[in-house]
Formats: sequence, C-alpha cells, structure tokens
Amino acid sequence: MDCCSERLNPFNIHIGDSDQVSTNPQCGGDLQIDVSHPSISVSCPGMRGRYVGVRLPGSSRILALCEVQVFLGFSDLVFTDVGMDYMTLSWTASADLNITRYRLRYRHAGASHQDLSPPPSPGDTLATVPGLWADTEYTFTLTAFGDGDQEVGEISGTETTAEVIVNVECHENYMVVTFPRAALPAVDVDNMHMLDARCRATVTDTDVTLRAGLQDCGTIQDSSEADKFIFTNVAIASQVTTDNGAVRGTPFSKRFRCKFLRQYVVSQGREILYNIPSPRVQVVDAENSFTFEMHMFTSSDFTATYDSDDYPMQVTSSDKLHFGLSVTSPLNGLELFALRCLATPSTDPDDSPSVRIIHDGCDVDTTLQLDTDRSNDMALYYSIQSFHFPDIDDPSLVYIHCTMVVCFQSDPDSRCSQGCISPSRRRRAVSDLSEARVRRASERDRITTITQGPFKVVNAQEEAVALPTVGIGTGTAAGIAGAH
Repeated sequence: MDCCSERLNPFNIHIGDSDQVSTNPQCGGDLQIDVSHPSISVSCPGMRGRYVGVRLPGSSRILALCEVQVFLGFSDLVFTDVGMDYMTLSWTASADLNITRYRLRYRHAGASHQDLSPPPSPGDTLATVPGLWADTEYTFTLTAFGDGDQEVGEISGTETTAEVIVNVECHENYMVVTFPRAALPAVDVDNMHMLDARCRATVTDTDVTLRAGLQDCGTIQDSSEADKFIFTNVAIASQVTTDNGAVRGTPFSKRFRCKFLRQYVVSQGREILYNIPSPRVQVVDAENSFTFEMHMFTSSDFTATYDSDDYPMQVTSSDKLHFGLSVTSPLNGLELFALRCLATPSTDPDDSPSVRIIHDGCDVDTTLQLDTDRSNDMALYYSIQSFHFPDIDDPSLVYIHCTMVVCFQSDPDSRCSQGCISPSRRRRAVSDLSEARVRRASERDRITTITQGPFKVVNAQEEAVALPTVGIGTGTAAGIAGAH
C-alpha cells in the first residue's frame, strides 16, 4: 500500500463499467486500513464491472499505491437442472479466492429462508436443493466465507420449479388421471381416492393413478350443452400423519374432467361419445421429463389456439388447417422430429378409413407445408388443406394423430438423424437385410402420440346453402385437472 498508510485513510472503492471512477457504484462506505498492517483485503459481494477504482474522498489528497490485486470471486448462479421438486445450481469460484465454507440459502414468497444441509463443500461448484414445491419461484443466495469466517463473496439468482403436468386420458367408458409422485409431497397417496371413497388410487414409485368409470366412482355428468357431455371427478387425499401423531402437508383435492362430443351415428342407430383429447402429454424418464404438445391454431400466424368449447368445428373445403407440434424439457441439445401424422374418423389412430399426412418422417400429403420461419429444433408448425373421408356415414368427423420423437442432436444413431425413410429406401433396406439398421431408433429417443380434433368438413350441398363457417379447431384442454 502507500508508504505512509495513514495517508490512505479514509478511501473508497468503486466498481462498474464507467472509466469515471466516482460515477460507479461504491463498495461499502469509507474504508480504513490498520496502520500496523501493510495491506488490506476488501470484499465486494455481488458487484460486477469492467473497472475497479480506488478514490480518496475530500480535496488536496494524493494517492500513491504499491499494488492493487483484484480477484474475480464468483460468477452468476446458473440453474443447470430444474425439476418439479428440486433444482441444481452451478457457479464458478476464482482459484485465488480462499473459501473455507459455503452457505446456500433459499426461500419462496411468503416463507422464511432455509439453508441447504449439508452445505456445499469449499471445493464444490455444484449443488442440488431437494424438497421444493412444484411451479414455485425460489430465490437462492450462495455466500462464501474465508479466513476468520469473513464473507468473501455472495451471488443470488431466482428460478421457478417445473410445473406439474397432469395427464388425463379420456375413453368412451372411463377416464384415467395420473399424477407424478414428485408433485405430491406430504400427501397420503396410499389412501388417495375419488368422490366415491371406494375408488382408490394405484401407486407406483413414480406415479399415482386413478381410473374412474363415467357412470361410477362418483363421477358427475354435465349435459347442459346440447351436443356435449362433461364428466368430472375429484382426486382426494389427506395430509401425512406420522406414528407420533404429527400432521404434515396440506389436504389434497384436484378436479379432473373429460369432455365428449355427442353425435348420432346413423349406421349404428345410437349416440356415440367422441372424446375431445388433451393437447399435452408428459413423459417422465428417471429424473428427466419431456412435455409434448400438439395444438390447432386459428390462423397461419400460429399465435392463437382453439379452445375445447369450439368443438366440433366446421370448415369448408377451401379452408386450411394449422397445427403445431412442440416439446419442452430441462435438458439441452434436443431436437423434435415428426415421425407420423395421419387422420381418422375417431380418437383411435388405427381406425379406418385413414389419411396419411406424414409417414416415416416423409411428407405424404401434397398440400402439407412446414413454416420454416417459425419452426425450430423444439417446435414444428404445419398447414394443410382441409379434407374429409369419402363414403362414410355422418357424422364425418376428423381427428389428426401425430407421433413425435425427441432426440439428442449429438446422437448419430437417433431416429431424428435418419430423417425421411422413403418407400424406395425401405425396399433397398429389405433387399440387403438392413431394414433394422435403417429404421432403428436410439435407446435415448423418446416418443409419444397426441391426438387433436374433431373437426368436420362441410359437404358441397351444405356449402351451397351458405352454412356459416367459423374455421377449424381443437382445444387447449380436454382432459383437465385443476383445483377443486
């Protein structure tokens, strides 16, 4: 420091991006050096900038320094993995920073802070915080301490845990709801039931599943709309009560429902319930999750989706259908591939007749167009000319089924990397016995099928009488789970 240390007192430190020292934020107040020591260390936790300046407040003072050393300390917190009930954080600490211990503190709105125990070790640059609530914003503060247990650095960050995706399957005679166990902390899942308490859940290590018949388990039927049925039930569970009588958590109650379109089928002489499917499916694999979605859009700008109340939508033969496929995941380096898309007159993709749109990754329908400007690695947006099935009894309803594959971009063996497998390529593969090699998918690929619809194409006679046309559509929800 200065040859005569007392001349330095008091002094200020400023850190920022301006080369005008005094305009940058100040680290602490007026600082003092002990005249019996040749140097002083000053910690400025959380401060960042291109310039570090030392300034003597007051007038007619001369600053003379032998040496100033600047240690980088911490980088910002990075959230490397975000789950429903945990978060993994990483950071970088300068090798010149002498760290003897860490404290990782976290909290969410309305709650007191908690400290991770055991805390990260001095040499750690990664930590996982378990036991968090799903879809909740948390603030994390990592503090480093050095010699004499003095604070030498502090960084903070805010992130929201993953939302809970509840998969609801709707069938003609029953509905099934599945909750991930990770989203049910302190819930007595072993005794979870529906409105009829005799209908209980099936519990595995990863999921809690309830199956309700449309006419039993207390299922409530709403037929107030002329052409629709809505069936509703509730998943109910108590808090966890331990052997010592302590009660933890909160009571659990989630409503789930299925919407059906009621149509009279002439050939069968009876009414049939057609499911309005959910646009979202979550696939959970070990600690990773993939949320697949398929939506029908109101126009080619792909900004607004149809609501389930719009079913069944009527379109004319001149209208276009606009649909999008997407996947979200906490993992990086993924890509989405449209393996198959086809249309059938029901929610069953194996029903007949059927119309192929995409097959083995190849565009089959000549009117199919991919919006390359809006599409990306994780989302694909398509438009196709409307169509219907010939020689089929009313109602001529159309459902679109799409099978999606998500792959790692770095995997050369993935189904995504193989692209379109044309019929000629398949024939060559069969002739040289390499079909399995050509068509195989990597074990790392994840695949799911989602259905959207129904819509109905107005026939020529109906068009002639100018039946009003609203456009095509499917809903943003069909199997729905929500607060009771």
